[in-house]
Formats: sequence, C-alpha cells, structure tokens
Amino acid sequence: MKHKENFGNIESNRAVMKDWVYDNEEYIRIAFNRLESEFTNPNDFDLYAFSVRKKDTIVNGFIDTTYNIYFVYFLKPDTTNKYFSKVSVFTNKPQLKIFNMDTKKNEEYMNIKAEKEKEEDGVVREINKIVRQLKDSLKDKDR
Repeated sequence: MKHKENFGNIESNRAVMKDWVYDNEEYIRIAFNRLESEFTNPNDFDLYAFSVRKKDTIVNGFIDTTYNIYFVYFLKPDTTNKYFSKVSVFTNKPQLKIFNMDTKKNEEYMNIKAEKEKEEDGVVREINKIVRQLKDSLKDKDR
C-alpha cells in the first residue's frame, strides 16, 4: 500500500508514455520528461490526458515541425480540480510554455476543449445521419 502511495502516479504516468505513445512520437516523451522534471516529487501529479498539435515551420531554410503537447492532470492530494501544462518541442528540445494552470481559468485550454467538443459533436451528427440513412434503406428493403 505504501508503495502505491509513494510511486503509483509515477508508474501510471510512465506506463501511459510507454504503452500509448508510438515509437515515432518521441517528442511526446520528451515533453512529458520535461513536465515531470518540474515536480519536486513526480508522484505529485496524476496524468489524466494529453493532446498534440503540430505546426510545420521553416527555420533557416529548413522545414521542421513544432509540436505542442498539452497535458491535463490532477495534483496530489486534489482529485477534483484538473491542471494544465503545455510543452513545445522543436528539434527535440522541449520548452515549458504553460505550467500548472487551472483548466477552469486558462483561456488556451478552454479554447482547445471547445474546439475538440465541436469536432466530436460533428462526428456524432455524422454518425447519426448515417444511422438514419441505414434505417431508411432497411425500411425500403422491407417494402
């Protein structure tokens, strides 16, 4: 029990990076390691979700990609309020842009969440439309 209390979040967070991040997405692990290094005790945060935004850019004539990785997590012992951090990774170098912001108060987080919800609503509408069309075509077959 003591082990879980002292290391449970660390093990869980690192398992997400190991099991849910593909080998070609090392920039996510780089960002996570940068975020984790900000905590005196990495067991103090419990990863809830992460999201990636990519932006192609040209620097000194070379095309490259900037990755913005957004992390949402709980801070120990608070299991109610979610917090938000943003780490940008460019040429495998992470920069902490936002750290430990309350998700209810951070405008960037709220905008991203609203955008995701709008996308999800669109997908649900499209699925409902397909289901209706399928039902209609089945009714037509029965006639």
